[in-house]
Formats: sequence, C-alpha cells, structure tokens
Amino acid sequence: MDAGTIVFLTFSNIVNPLSFNNLMDTFFEKRKSPVHILLLSYVPCTVILTLAFLMLNIILISLTLSLTLLFIITLNYESSMLKRFFVAAIILNLLVIAEFFTVFTLTGSGMAFLQPVGTAGQLSPYFFVIYSLVNYAFTFLIKKLFTNIKKDTLDSSIYLGAQLIISTISFVVAFLMMNHPTLPPFAITLIITALVGINMLTLYFLDRLSLSFEKRLETALHAQEKDFYFAQSQLMQESVKKVRAIRHDMNLHLSALRDFSTENADVTEYINNLLGDISESEVYSTTGNIAFDSIINFKLKSAREDNIKLDLSLLVPVQINIEIADIVTILGNLLNNALDAVAKVDDKRIILDIELSKGNLYIKIDNTFDGNVKYTDKEKHITTLKDGEEHGHGLNNIRKSVEKYNGHMDITHDGNIFSVGILLYV
Repeated sequence: MDAGTIVFLTFSNIVNPLSFNNLMDTFFEKRKSPVHILLLSYVPCTVILTLAFLMLNIILISLTLSLTLLFIITLNYESSMLKRFFVAAIILNLLVIAEFFTVFTLTGSGMAFLQPVGTAGQLSPYFFVIYSLVNYAFTFLIKKLFTNIKKDTLDSSIYLGAQLIISTISFVVAFLMMNHPTLPPFAITLIITALVGINMLTLYFLDRLSLSFEKRLETALHAQEKDFYFAQSQLMQESVKKVRAIRHDMNLHLSALRDFSTENADVTEYINNLLGDISESEVYSTTGNIAFDSIINFKLKSAREDNIKLDLSLLVPVQINIEIADIVTILGNLLNNALDAVAKVDDKRIILDIELSKGNLYIKIDNTFDGNVKYTDKEKHITTLKDGEEHGHGLNNIRKSVEKYNGHMDITHDGNIFSVGILLYV
C-alpha cells in the first residue's frame, strides 16, 4: 500500500463521517438514536467503504454499497422509509458530484475517481488531504445554508423525489462528461461546476418552499389560537355574569325566606347574616372590549371578599390592534402577580391604569407587597422573593408579548409599593 493510499484512507476515515453527518443533519430534524449509537453506526460504514476502495474497481458495485450504508445511517433518524431512501440517494449523488468536481479540478482527469487504487500512488498525498477537506467544506456549507429542508412542514416525498431526479441526472451527466474522449478539460470543469450550481439552486428552492409551508402553518395555528383566546375570554365574561345572576337571585330568595320567618328571630338573624355575606359581585371593567373586560372582571371577581382596595382607571376602545393572546398574557400575569403580592400583606391595594393615547397603549399597575424582592442572576430582572420562579416566568412571558409591539416594560419598587409600567406601540 503506497503513501498516497494510506493518507487518503486516514483522512477519509476521519472526514467522511463528518461529511455524512452534515448532510444527515440537513435533511433530518429529529434523531432517535443516542450520540454514541450514531457514532458507532459510522464505524462499520467507514470500514466497509475503505475495504471497497481497496478491493473494488467496479463503480456500480461501489455506488450500490455506498447507498446501502447511507440508508443504514438514516435509520438513526425519525422518518418514513421512503424519505430515508430518497435522502440516502440524494446524499450519495451530492457527494459523488462533489468528488467529480474536486478530482477533476485538481487532476484534470476523472480516472483518479474511477480507478482509486491504481492511481493513488501517482498522486501527491497532499491531493487527498485537499480532496477530503473540500468535500467536508461542501457538506458543511449545505448544512449551514439550508436549515429548513429538515422540517416536516410539507409532503417531503414529492419534493425530495424531484431533488433526487435532478441530482441523479447531474451525476450521470458529470460521469459521462468526465469520460468523454474529445471534450477539453476546461469545458468539463465548466459543466460540472454548472451541475453543482444547479443542485445548490434546487436545494435552495426546496429550503425556501419548506420555510413557506412552515409560515403558512404558523399563520393557520395563530388564527386558531386567536379564536381560542377569544372563546376563553367570552367564557370568563359569561362566568362573571353567571355568578352575578346567581348572587342576585339568591338575595331575592333569601329575602323572601326572611319575610316568611318574621316570627322566628333566630332564623331572621341567620338569613340577614347570609344576605350580608352574599353581595352582588361588581363589574370593574365596562370598556366594551371583551378581552380587557373579561380578564379584569374575572381576575378581580373576589377582590371585595378579600378586602382588596381597588383604584381602576380604564380608557380602552372596543377595538384595539393587539392580539387577544397578548392581552391575556400581559393583563393576566400582571393581575396574578399583584393579587399574589397583596395576599401576603394587611394593607391590600391595587391601582390599575390603562389608557390608549395617540396609538400608544399605556398600562400601569401598582400594588402593595411585603417589600422583599430579588433579581435573576442572568439579566438582573426583578422577581418577588417568594414564588420567585413562578413570578419570573410570568414576567418573562409579559416581556415576550411586549417585545412583539416594540414596547417597553419598567419595573420599580419603593418601600411597600411594587410598580410595573408597560408601553405598547399599537
């Protein structure tokens, strides 16, 4: 075994598995095998390909063997059998086209590819180093450029089948060109370069198509989410109304019973106490905007029973250019945090001010709290000391919704008053 062959085998056994993995990561999104199993699956494949390189000169057998081994590697990923076959064949075609391009560019002949053992000794060992590194760079570029092909957002069998046809035709054309006796090397190099470009272009279209389908799916899911949040808001509003109706009717029934029990002082006193406890629930928000009204009324429905003093100023139009999901996230978390905070102190006060002015929505909520605060380690964001993890998640969710509108959130505390101010550009 000559020096060129030894160098080639050494580099191919190291670099080829990395090249295979780059392309597998391009076409498959989820891997089901552990990392060590994935790495072990490359070992027999590399060994068999090495033996084929040393012992076989028949290109059809080598290609069939390579396709089989690539298919075996695809079993490490979650996918259908048809997609696995298409991907294995596409990867093989891409690698072979890249090898044609590299070998012909560096040697001016396709014979180095067709007769590796006989030709290896005539080539400099440095050729094989460059050969392996160029192939790796090619696969790495594909992995970095095309990040959406792997996503299962379209019927991949149809589009991958089309890509397979294009790559196969490219492989056949490149093979014929490299062994054409009369074509000049410059023309062959130009043709193979064009074939590489065509395959890169079709991969780009496949990548863009997958991204387009993903965005379309996200839009559909987003529309469903908006309908869901609107339905939830309606349910909360109806819940508040039902509680008010039940309390109102209960007051009427108890009043009637009291009138029938005037001769029994104990029963009358008991019913009077019940009437004092069962007061009609208040409606705190009547802006006409179902999202704002439902959240505020639902969250504050027990404020009177909990002895919470409320000061609300709500100037919100019926229609506002904010998604219902974001209203639920922002107001729901703000009121949750405020209610949790006042539950820990005797002086229970919540001040909520919401106003839309000149296209800007301003939300400010002040509440009393026990004075204990802490900051997250990473971003120095404020959370309450107790239940800090829950409150931290709530504030982070608010921040995400605020950022969608290029808004700002300011959190301050002074003594026993905790304040959150939010500005949204709507």
